[in-house]
Amino acid sequence: MDTTLSAAPRFGQFVPGIAKPMMAMIEVTNRCNMDCPVCFSDANNPSHDVPFAEVRHRLERLLAVTGSPIPIQISGGEPTVTLVAESRRGKGGRNQQLVLAAVEQLNTEDAAAIVILSAGTDGEDGPTDAAGALADSLIIAAASERNLDPADYLARNDAYHWFEPLGGLIKTGPTHTNVCDLRVVLVDRAEK
Repeated sequence: MDTTLSAAPRFGQFVPGIAKPMMAMIEVTNRCNMDCPVCFSDANNPSHDVPFAEVRHRLERLLAVTGSPIPIQISGGEPTVTLVAESRRGKGGRNQQLVLAAVEQLNTEDAAAIVILSAGTDGEDGPTDAAGALADSLIIAAASERNLDPADYLARNDAYHWFEPLGGLIKTGPTHTNVCDLRVVLVDRAEK
């Protein structure tokens, strides 16, 4: 009998023989204003928030099993962007802008340990042929070598042209589905 599985908490996914969860998901809210014109969710389901004490309890159980925080964050929903005047506006979409804003906040040391991706599940991000963008230490280093200043491109809503020469655009083509935008942040917490 595999005692690893019998001792497993009631959340997360376990692989036989491995004592740590490979994936865990904790939803902290089921709220939605059901006002999205493309979502088509059933607004008849009652929404509620999970009490903070329950979220904390689940996280403590997860930490007890893993011994360390899980270094990945996955989230969904559409980020918003404040657009500059059309005469100054470049090319890009909300996901590209979000990743570029994250790049601007990372210093070189932080960038070595982080990968961030944001993309639309429909394969479209703004008026572009990209679904979104990805940034990691290689892309950030290449931007630095080319003197591409994230702040300049953010100020013009021109994230597409920042990512394009660096190979950071995610191009899937239309997927013909629109679930939500997806963000994934991976942090390497390896000891240095």
